[in-house]
Amino acid sequence: MSGFNRRLYALMLTATSFILSWTVIQPVFSLYALNVGADLVQVGVIYSLMSFFPLVLRIPMSVLAERIGRKRMLVAGMVITITASIFYSVAKSYVQILIITLYNSLATGSFNQVAMSTVSDLAPPDEQGDALGRYLTFLGLGMLIGPAMCSILVDFMSYGQLFLLSALFPAIGLGLLLLYPPEAPKRDREQSEDQEIGTVESLKMIFRNRNVVLLSYCRASFSTSQAIFLALFSIYAVEKLGIKESTLSLLFTIRGFSTYEKGPWVASHCSTFTPTL
Repeated sequence: MSGFNRRLYALMLTATSFILSWTVIQPVFSLYALNVGADLVQVGVIYSLMSFFPLVLRIPMSVLAERIGRKRMLVAGMVITITASIFYSVAKSYVQILIITLYNSLATGSFNQVAMSTVSDLAPPDEQGDALGRYLTFLGLGMLIGPAMCSILVDFMSYGQLFLLSALFPAIGLGLLLLYPPEAPKRDREQSEDQEIGTVESLKMIFRNRNVVLLSYCRASFSTSQAIFLALFSIYAVEKLGIKESTLSLLFTIRGFSTYEKGPWVASHCSTFTPTL
């Protein structure tokens, strides 16, 4: 499509690298936490914070992005992701993992929505739905490739080495972001300024919409079940069922297919309502 430029695809690839930094270690993260010294309850706390803090930070970080600029916010998110992976590789206790998780929430609570809104702005007005579909497909690719790589490498690399490898992907994404910085066309920025809505008013519009409230509840309940699954499945599969870590990672790859297939469908259905904060 002629309307899609290098900056748009560079941002999509950056988002893929951001997802890869997590999915390449996701299948064994619970096992890594146990190896460092956490117990089952503490592993659950870590995953709860992974879900809760990004949710709490989502609105204030979006507001901050509009104040300091989306490019700076995206760059900061990639830097945090890189350093968090390095910190994980040298963590020696549950408390250290907990602190790193809170630190990493600054990126997970902001990057995706800032990147998605930027993709929407960069795309031609009549192709924004398609652009969001492509963006989510790029995210789905990360969810496929990461666990597949983990299944190959986990037999040859330690958890610390896997975390160092996971830092490489956002480093590449950061390079793309700096080489092809996202810049919305001037006319789009002017229109955004003219149509800007205050944060409080935007929140009121969101919570007055019953469909949005219902979707929010569905998303929260879905995320809760997913957090429980992610926290316990790897431990159960390896320690109770005797499944090898490499085979476990392949199961996560299969799980990623569902996300990959849903990407364009979700975008086409969600692009009709995109509240702005």
